[in-house]
Amino acid sequence: MKDPRSKAEQTRELDAMMQEFLKRGGAVTQCAPGPSEEIVYKGTFARRAKKQEG
Repeated sequence: MKDPRSKAEQTRELDAMMQEFLKRGGAVTQCAPGPSEEIVYKGTFARRAKKQEG
């Protein structure tokens, strides 16, 4: 479902929330591009093969 607000409205709202966060003492940390931690994936998302009848 699409948001009925315009892109400009959404940007203004986001900017206002960010300013409020910073006023309350929040800090923004800019990380280097790429993965932020070592992630080890286990398993797969493939389906199981169907059982053969017979």
